[in-house]
Amino acid sequence: MADEIKTPIEQINNETSILSVDIADETLIKTIDKYIANGKSLYETVKARSDINRKYWKGDQLDNKQLGKYQAKVVNNIIFRNMETMLPVITQNTPLPTFISSNKDMNRAMEQLMVLRWEVMDNMLAKNRKTVRSAFLDLLGVQKYRWDTDIKEIVWEYIKTWNVVIDNDATNYEDLEWVAEYLTDTVQNLIDKFPKSEDDLKKELGIKEDDDTKLGNKITYIEFWTPEMVVWKYKNIIFDKNKNPNWNWKEDGTNKKQNLWRRPRVPYNFLVFYNIDEHGLYGDTSLIEQTLTIQDGINKRKRQISDNADQANGTLVGSGDAISREEFSKIDDDPKLKIWIDSGNPTNAITRITGQPLQNYVFNDMQHSELAVDDIWGTHAITRGASSGAGTATQDVLQQRQDFGRIDDIVKAYEDLNEQYYQATFQMMLVYYDKEHTFSFDDADDLSITKKELINAFSKRIKRRVNEATGELETQTITGDFRPPIIMVKRGSTLPVDPVSKRTEALQLASAGRISTLDLLETLEFPNAREVAKNVWLEINQPEVLYPEIAQGGVTIPTKEAIEDFQRIAQGLDTPPSFEVENPITAEAHLKSHTKQLDSKEFSGLDQEIQQNFIEHIKQEVDTTRQVMINAQQQIVNGAPESPQAPQDTQGGATAPSNNLGAPTNAI
Repeated sequence: MADEIKTPIEQINNETSILSVDIADETLIKTIDKYIANGKSLYETVKARSDINRKYWKGDQLDNKQLGKYQAKVVNNIIFRNMETMLPVITQNTPLPTFISSNKDMNRAMEQLMVLRWEVMDNMLAKNRKTVRSAFLDLLGVQKYRWDTDIKEIVWEYIKTWNVVIDNDATNYEDLEWVAEYLTDTVQNLIDKFPKSEDDLKKELGIKEDDDTKLGNKITYIEFWTPEMVVWKYKNIIFDKNKNPNWNWKEDGTNKKQNLWRRPRVPYNFLVFYNIDEHGLYGDTSLIEQTLTIQDGINKRKRQISDNADQANGTLVGSGDAISREEFSKIDDDPKLKIWIDSGNPTNAITRITGQPLQNYVFNDMQHSELAVDDIWGTHAITRGASSGAGTATQDVLQQRQDFGRIDDIVKAYEDLNEQYYQATFQMMLVYYDKEHTFSFDDADDLSITKKELINAFSKRIKRRVNEATGELETQTITGDFRPPIIMVKRGSTLPVDPVSKRTEALQLASAGRISTLDLLETLEFPNAREVAKNVWLEINQPEVLYPEIAQGGVTIPTKEAIEDFQRIAQGLDTPPSFEVENPITAEAHLKSHTKQLDSKEFSGLDQEIQQNFIEHIKQEVDTTRQVMINAQQQIVNGAPESPQAPQDTQGGATAPSNNLGAPTNAI
């Protein structure tokens, strides 16, 4: 029966009290029990729907009581196929966090840190896959975060949906007023965790002082959360109660500004699809529920086809003129495909009546139903990795894009889930990172942070302005109150991208000179992309650094500027001294290149006038280099900075070559 839309009226809907750690335990227990009782009504309704979803996903789709003994028990589980197709599509890529604040360096560092946590430390992909499945099957996926006092670190956990009862009135995680989670542990562990409740718990369970045999028994108790507090209870026993430990509180009970959010939250993360607030945070419908009846139709048609195939050999007929009923019954064949007549002459004894094939519309109807399910889910053949039967590759790409567009709303909900992950993780750092925590990266220095450093980093505001007199960009750092960053997930970062199209676009940008070598190699998923890009730069600009053995052996690799100078002069063009000779570091390689060119066949083939122009060009560059060296020495004597240094990679670049300019000068 469909849910009725009720017209709101002025009345008391739920008679419950405000919860606080300050109220008496007896009142607190009664209030918590009333909250849970109110939440259980919706809980049971949704769980009944979940039970059906799970049966169909597992393939338990037949009512054997309604099927004949000899009817086929075949199931063509399209629901499982499509759900397990969609799951890797949704979770294929790491959701990329974005930090927005005026502290750009800290933003980039935190983004890199969060990706490391998501992929490695918290292993969120495995937890997210379970959460997504729960959202499909149970109409809600649940995760939880907590501080582990043993390892001194934030811990994320996947929580089974039916282990929690939630506030019915909440429509999003920010409005959630309470969550009750059912936990199971041994009596002994609970006594160790809550020693003050040992006597009450033993009395409740009937455990005598000298009886230790029952301490290993497991009991289920409740961890009850509101944004302001947490309570642990078992029936009429309060184990403990505290203010929300995941929040920076002031002594007077007001909130400090050193929190990411404006108000505390319960430590749970939720994933829900297709929600219009009729069932609280739970989904109001699901893709499985939308296709249950079509799945039944597919199974029915599949059984009909299977049964008809079994009858392909026809019906066996026996005649009493030649065989008795008893002898005929001994023939091992499907009874429904055997007929015995008292008399007659079916080919004297036994014959077989040929079966009739099914009409084509039966097959067409099953295929149409399968396609209808694919249309609803957005998981057609090309998305499943199967042959689509389309005429061209372009048609396949268009179909896949249409499927991804159909899935896009679910992907956005998944991105919201991970956005909550990044936000909650940052909030926990602000609360618990009293001591230094160090994180290691594969292509950067270690990052060590404490909550004090985080607060200081995001208390700085950097103002940027252009100086009207000089036209230069000026920055000013101002330290004030803590201003939390905006933390979000880059939209579309988790949705799969066609790798062929992505690489083609990158190559087109590279040919047009609109993309860096590093970005190109990373797009092409080249191994060690950063190292390869660095070598490309060195080969063009400082080949003697990349190939020191060649430089030491007297072999000179011409620089790009030296080659261009030679080509311009050979064409009779005016060529001023290169900028490379203005830096003692690059001047050496440039002038050595020209020396090598003087001995080349290309130089000897030039007209004498052009040869003389090239020699004059080299002399000008030598004079320029000498003057740069003289100026640099004068600056050192006068206490000024030394001459410019060669470019170096911040991750540990190569050592600059010596600035010995004697060889090319003497050669000239």
